[in-house]
Amino acid sequence: MATEDDFRRNEQKAYRFVIFLFSLLFVLISASLAFYMIKPSLFGFQSQPNPITNAPPGNDGAEIRNGIHLRTGLINAKGLMTVVNNCTSCHSSKLILQNRMNAE
Repeated sequence: MATEDDFRRNEQKAYRFVIFLFSLLFVLISASLAFYMIKPSLFGFQSQPNPITNAPPGNDGAEIRNGIHLRTGLINAKGLMTVVNNCTSCHSSKLILQNRMNAE
């Protein structure tokens, strides 16, 4: 009977200890989130802003060398600018190139 009472007391102590640890963990996480919301730079998770660069004047991306549109890699043919204006506004020209589309 005495060993059973000792077991129950130890069980209660262990249970209280586990509850204490989870409570402490909850408080630490809550405090960390509060500090992060107040001043995120303390944690160093902010990425550096990308500088804005301007394209050189006169370069609109329509340069063609050796029959290839340099910005997209498409062949200079009839309807090139139609494809560039309509298709490459939503997806990369690499999708057209990898499917090896032809004029048909």
